[in-house]
Amino acid sequence: MIHAPYELSGYGLLHCLARELLRRLVVISSMKTALLICIMLLSGSLFAQEYRGKAVGIEGGGIFTLLTDSNASIPIQMFGIVCPVKTQPYSQEAEKYTGQMLAARNIKVISKGVHPNGRTLALVIVDADTLNAALLSAGLAWHYKQQDKNSHWAALEREARKAGLGLWADKKPTAPWKWKKKH
Repeated sequence: MIHAPYELSGYGLLHCLARELLRRLVVISSMKTALLICIMLLSGSLFAQEYRGKAVGIEGGGIFTLLTDSNASIPIQMFGIVCPVKTQPYSQEAEKYTGQMLAARNIKVISKGVHPNGRTLALVIVDADTLNAALLSAGLAWHYKQQDKNSHWAALEREARKAGLGLWADKKPTAPWKWKKKH
């Protein structure tokens, strides 16, 4: 409610009304901003869903299908890494490594979003190990820095390069995104 002295008239009364209107708009704006922040926080947590299940199909080093405990089939693409594509050197090694790590084990997948191809981008946890990081350590994947800024994963790739592990045994391995353009 506006508490204006009776002696205010004309400009003084308009000034008082404008100030009260502005105060109310600020309160409403603050509430809208707070609501928008809550919606953004909640929607971020929706992307961080967890699934548990078993791998039922390995399509490549970083791609497989998860059959959840509730019998849902979810195509998974590992977040933050890129393994060699099928026609590329070391693709079979990456696929075999992934298959061995996932074989007959309970897998926990933490969704990080959805790839444009429809696959769930995910961290893949097997026992206590993150498979994404294990592939980097074994030299069977590139750290995809455009998607993930994890400095630890960048260090794992550097260490595998130095040691000449996996695809880093080649003098100049071609990244999958460049390979696809050439082939």
